[in-house]
Amino acid sequence: MRCLIINSNDVFFNSAVEEYFIKKFNEPIFMLWKNTPNVMVGRNQNTVSEVNEKFCKENNISIIRRLSGGGAIYNSLENFEYTLIIDKLHNSNYSFKSIVEPLIDFLKQLGIDAQFTGRNDVLVDGKKISGNAQYHFKDILLQHGTVLYDVDINTLMKCLTPDLMKLTAKGIKSVKSRVTTLKERLPDNYNVDKFMEEFMKFNLSLSNENYYKELTEDEKIEVLKLKKDRWDKKEWNFGKNPKYSNKKKRKFTSGLVEINYEIKAGKIFDLKIYGDFFAADDISKLEDKLLNNYFEREIIIELLKDINISNYIDGIKNDEFIELLFE
Repeated sequence: MRCLIINSNDVFFNSAVEEYFIKKFNEPIFMLWKNTPNVMVGRNQNTVSEVNEKFCKENNISIIRRLSGGGAIYNSLENFEYTLIIDKLHNSNYSFKSIVEPLIDFLKQLGIDAQFTGRNDVLVDGKKISGNAQYHFKDILLQHGTVLYDVDINTLMKCLTPDLMKLTAKGIKSVKSRVTTLKERLPDNYNVDKFMEEFMKFNLSLSNENYYKELTEDEKIEVLKLKKDRWDKKEWNFGKNPKYSNKKKRKFTSGLVEINYEIKAGKIFDLKIYGDFFAADDISKLEDKLLNNYFEREIIIELLKDINISNYIDGIKNDEFIELLFE
């Protein structure tokens, strides 16, 4: 497995590195990277609804949409990201839990008792230390996550739209009660860079086949092309956000799902599905399947009978999706 620490702190460049390694995949990749302040929204989220754009602009906080699903997060130079990219055909066990095991094992070596819990979180003393997400591209899997070495809770709260953070009841106190940082549990001579270096050494030691190799100049050229074509574009990071006459929203165990649609002459004329859910397949395929069909329960049931909704919205059954659509 090729291992590397990305020297750039540009979240748009670093995200393009992920895309490059997915599309040019020829071996497993493990990389660590950190970014100047940014809000990163999940692939299926409505950026305008999730982010306090005014505050971000005033405080030079970048706004970016990642490839994977899940919810919006704030990160900065005080924490870091990890990315693992593998071939699913040769790695039958690619659950969230199995992939974060090296992080958990490394933390235990440092005397920090971490545990995987829920759908995608690593906790220490019942508090979140890392959230993780996955993206599937053909037979390639990318799993990445944020590791909270330190975090400015006040800035985090101001970056994200409160009513969609699922922490509105007690505000900042609620966030502080749910998250923790590594800084609180490590000696003063530790910092985020030292942690990243030691974590990289730990991963290199896991196999004789693991080796370290930074980005080559040719790779950087290709990454810059991807950055220009996707990551620098507002169309990708914000998407289109038209007003819809119909909105159905529900919080499921596996995530928030919001269905927006327009009906003309009895048919679904326009439709967009948002949420912080995970997915093995692109939600746009499900949206396209529903378009231009009569908005009638029996017709939609028949339309979806050979489709597994959980492929597009993880953890949601067909009848739950139809119930939400017609409620």
